[in-house]
Amino acid sequence: MAFHRFNIGNVPEHRNEWWRENIRRGVVTAGFEGVRGDKGDRALHAVKAGDWLFAYVSGKGYVGAGEVLAESTYVLHPHFLDGSFSVHRHERGVAWRYVIRDVDLAIELHEAQLGHPLSTRSRVKDTQAAEHLLQLLRERGEHLHAGDSYGQLDHDLQELAERASIPETQREALVDARLGQGAFRCRMLARWQGRCAVTGVGIDAVLIASHAKPWRTSTDEERLDPCNGLPLVATLDRLFDQGLVAFHPETGEMKVSPRLAGDDQSALGLPAALRRQPSAQEAAYLEYHLKHVFHSGF
Repeated sequence: MAFHRFNIGNVPEHRNEWWRENIRRGVVTAGFEGVRGDKGDRALHAVKAGDWLFAYVSGKGYVGAGEVLAESTYVLHPHFLDGSFSVHRHERGVAWRYVIRDVDLAIELHEAQLGHPLSTRSRVKDTQAAEHLLQLLRERGEHLHAGDSYGQLDHDLQELAERASIPETQREALVDARLGQGAFRCRMLARWQGRCAVTGVGIDAVLIASHAKPWRTSTDEERLDPCNGLPLVATLDRLFDQGLVAFHPETGEMKVSPRLAGDDQSALGLPAALRRQPSAQEAAYLEYHLKHVFHSGF
């Protein structure tokens, strides 16, 4: 895993709209000549699946962090997209995790302790500085789950806000759980010694606590249950959330969907089992995920 700074481009009159478009579509883009082999192509192929990108806005600072998706998500569009603020044709998939939607609230360079990208993309060689910036973005930014759109997240949070029948303390706990934060996150991490349930990575800023049984089908009790989910590094969390991987409820052995190409499986080091066997409570949720979320066919 490596860290990279990435200049998302300069659309002076529509900076916020342009950045939000990147988030909504789950991409990072590059311009230049818009042909194979140009600087934009090379910048997006210089990163690997599982690497982290820091989104930089010229003259403002850092506004987000996300994990690069498989090389197969790269697209060279034949023309500019209709209705887009983009003047770029190269793009690659990114699972944006921590984002500041208003670029005027960006984390400035002196606070980030990182300079701006020297070109479209610059690798961050100082891991400590990268982790510092990740933590700042995690503290100040919004947390996006794999597969979440702002519309769905906002809908769920608005629904909680409008529920008059629940005590305020329970409402706050449910909001935290929807965002993967608070007691829900702490208790889930405690069950796995504060580390990724698969890789054993213990960098708090890159661990995602999300649900095995999806939010939309869970009761309030299940939404707050730390057994309903796994702490995973972002790439694995994305795959789990999208039903591209699952885990055997009894053994913890990973199952990989045939929708995930063999080359991508190899690049991601899959399959890889859980570090321990699931408890009975965890197994019930993993079984639901295996039956109702996992894509067992093409």
